[in-house]
Amino acid sequence: MIAWYDNRSQGVINNLSNKDKESISRITGLPVSPHYSASKIRWLLNERVSDTKKYIWLCIPDFIAYKLTGKMRTEFSIASRTMLLDIKKRAWSEEIKKIFKIENVNLPPIIAAGEKVGNVKSYFINSLGISHNAYVTIAGHDHMVGSYSCDQSKNELLDSTGTTEGILLLTEKLRMKNLDHKNGISYGIYVRQNMYTAFTSLPSAGSII
Repeated sequence: MIAWYDNRSQGVINNLSNKDKESISRITGLPVSPHYSASKIRWLLNERVSDTKKYIWLCIPDFIAYKLTGKMRTEFSIASRTMLLDIKKRAWSEEIKKIFKIENVNLPPIIAAGEKVGNVKSYFINSLGISHNAYVTIAGHDHMVGSYSCDQSKNELLDSTGTTEGILLLTEKLRMKNLDHKNGISYGIYVRQNMYTAFTSLPSAGSII
């Protein structure tokens, strides 16, 4: 397990060619950064675990859902932050996995925000005294879920402050420009799947810690 703000995989990023970086941004909609999952996975394979074994990568919400249900899933706005999602095809990118040489790492099926992952295991139902009908969903990326809760609509800007201070824009169409990535703008799929996000953040708020 490795936190999003951990920069130890910066060396992985530094070793990428300019062509690879351009491909990553074009496919994933993200500026190339050690904050995303792809470089962290490569760093873990280099430094912490065997790179000859097969693994499944789960983001933290996915891991919690797995522990509660026994089922591995992720959600589109979270998948958008891994630097492994083909944002246009809405599917995991084998090309990006090859760039990072992480073909031995599988990624979970992607479901919509709020879609049922699975029923809560009987162990938790009994120990917590909750309903046998209880099930687990994955809400999504924190800034995007906050946007949903305040009913942000398209072409409105939201200043969302938490682990970072982020500026979020919602659009119905994906409008990526080459220079946007150099300026730190990232794109993703919103928790409402008929919309996309354009997001940038300041290294402030909680990330200062």
